[in-house]
Formats: sequence, C-alpha cells, structure tokens
Amino acid sequence: MVTMARIVLLPLPCAMLLYGEGSILWICLCLYVFLGFTDFIDGYMARRDGPTRFGGLIDPVADKIFMAAIILPLVAGGADVRCPAWVAGALFSRELLVTALRSAASYRDAAIRTSNLAKMKTITQMGGVGTVFLSTRLADHPDLLMMAGVLLTLPFAGIWLFFKLKRQDRPPPYFAAPVTAGFIVWTLLSQVHVDTSVLIQFIVIVTMTWVSGIDYLLGALSTFRAAALKRADYARLLWALGHGALVPSLTGSYKAAVLPILVALSAELATGGVDNVVVAEKKQATVWPFLLSGLLATALFCLATWLPLGFKAEWVPWASGVLALTSLVTLSSYFKEHRALFAQSLDQPKREA
Repeated sequence: MVTMARIVLLPLPCAMLLYGEGSILWICLCLYVFLGFTDFIDGYMARRDGPTRFGGLIDPVADKIFMAAIILPLVAGGADVRCPAWVAGALFSRELLVTALRSAASYRDAAIRTSNLAKMKTITQMGGVGTVFLSTRLADHPDLLMMAGVLLTLPFAGIWLFFKLKRQDRPPPYFAAPVTAGFIVWTLLSQVHVDTSVLIQFIVIVTMTWVSGIDYLLGALSTFRAAALKRADYARLLWALGHGALVPSLTGSYKAAVLPILVALSAELATGGVDNVVVAEKKQATVWPFLLSGLLATALFCLATWLPLGFKAEWVPWASGVLALTSLVTLSSYFKEHRALFAQSLDQPKREA
C-alpha cells in the first residue's frame, strides 16, 4: 500500500516541478525526498509481514516511475534545468531493454543476477537528479554549493574510513567509496559554469545507467548464443526502443505532453514487470502487448517529427493522451489475464533493477 501511495502521489511533485517557480520548487524537492524515503518504510513492512509477489513486482517498478516523474519534467524545462532530450531516451530505453532481457532469459530457463552495479545505478540516478537540482537553484551561490558538497561528502567518507580503520574484518558498504567520490567531484563542479556542471552530471548518470545495463547483457550472452531470437523478443525490442528511447524525448518539445507520456511510460514499466513474472512462472512468451505498444509509440514519434510544426504542437499532447490510455488498457488486460499469479507469496527477496 505504501508503494502504491507513492506512485499515486507522484503526479503532484511532477506538476510542481514542471510549472512551479521559486519556493514551490523547494517544496517539490522536499516532496520528492519524502516519497523517496517511503521506499525504506515499504522495505521494512515487507520484512516484517513477508513479501508478496505483487509487492516484489511493484516496488522496483515504483523506483523507475519515480525517476520518470523527475526526468520528464526536467527535459521539458522544469526548474530551469537544461536536461537534454537524449538523457530521457538513454535512461528509459535501458530500463525497458533490461526488463525485456529478463523476460527473454526467463523464457530460456536462465536467470540474470543482480549485481552491486544495478544498486549503484539507482543511487546514482536518484542522487544525481538531486545534485542537478541544487546546482541549478544555487547557481548564483557557488560557496553554498561547495559547502553542501562538503557536508554531503563527510558522512559517506566517514563510513568508508570507519570500516577501513576500525572494522577491518569487514569490507566497507559497496556504496561508500563511489558515493564519496561522486560528492567530491560534485563539490569541485560547483566552481564551474552551471551548464557545464549539469551536463557532466547527466553524462555520469547516463553512463552509470548503461554500464549496469551492459553488465546485465554480458551476463546473459551465453544464454542467447545457445538460442535464436523469437518473435516475442523482437516485439519487446521494438517496445523498449519506442517507449523508452523515442517517446520520452518528445517532452523536450511538448510541455503539455509530459503528464500523458509519464502515465504511458509508467504503465509500460508495470507491463514489463508483469511480463517478467508471467514468463518466469508460465514460460509464456506473449507478443501482443509489446507489439501493439511499440508500434503506437513509434508512430507517435514519427508523426511528431514529420508533421508541420503548427499542427503538431496542438496534436502531439492529445495523441500522447491516447497513447497513455492505450498503455493503461494494455496493462489492465495483461494483469487481469494473469492476476492469479500475484496472489501467491514470494519466498525469495525483492529483486533490484
């Protein structure tokens, strides 16, 4: 229930980030931080009450939707952040491609193990958009930025030093050294022009995202060498590129399309999560949800690219709404078809993405 509440509430800070100014943006940041911390509450409740298959599905999906609710408004110019459109395409194509990769591997009776790189990807994304926000809002106060960088660096550096000096029998937490290094670099970036600083931070976020994705792919190569690609694999590939790479980039040109594209992307992320469970349990390679969604997303992008400027400025937001509705109907139909699977308990721990 906590995770579902987090998803339902995300459009509020998303709209504030998209249209807000001044103090509204700081309130928006606080809301995002609060909603981010609810993930820890949900994790505690899962450990206390026992995980469920539905919880194991929705929690990693919620993390991806959380990122979409931040990145898409930034691409549209929210909070005066200069986020290139390619950043959204790079981030969400990776998320959907890895989701498709999981289903393809499960169909072939293989498993893709989660590494610390995947966990660092999530930390880098969530922490990175926070530092981007601070870099933009405090661009005229480099001394404050440097002070914030030092204050954020010290706790993680302290954790790393504690384990190195006092607890040599145990390695430091996997995140301590890279997070410390990241905040040191961000502190130094406070002294360069804000546009350069923000661009470097987005490059780091995208690089870490794709390094973790390539790590997944390398782990699954032996599986795909032994078995040819099937129609369902090609459908999922089209789906991942259409909804992940193409459609999110449209938010840079069509501010009114941000919310419907967010709804569509959220529904597709959830559909991918449902598919992971269905394929793992039933070894059933479904084609239609991904082929339909992939074709519609690609068609929307092509029309938004080729139509005359004056016409598509009015048309694209409405078409994005149709895409969102289609994604919701597809998700509902696919989940309803296999809903019995999600009433069962999970013995294994929650899977990270």
